[in-house]
Amino acid sequence: MHQKPKPHFLNNIFNSNDFNKEELEAILPKFKQKAFKKNSFLLEQGKAANEYWFVESGFIRSFV
Repeated sequence: MHQKPKPHFLNNIFNSNDFNKEELEAILPKFKQKAFKKNSFLLEQGKAANEYWFVESGFIRSFV
């Protein structure tokens, strides 16, 4: 039995209403899904951010 491919986790952000098929094929592979454990840090003090984050589920706090 052939399974339907799972849609990319960012299809609800980058969608065909805003981007054509070729643009989506160029954009979506640039992003990788990553999971974080509770109470872990995305970015630590004194470090530069070199990534973008999209929160699919959960909660993030920011301290300045």
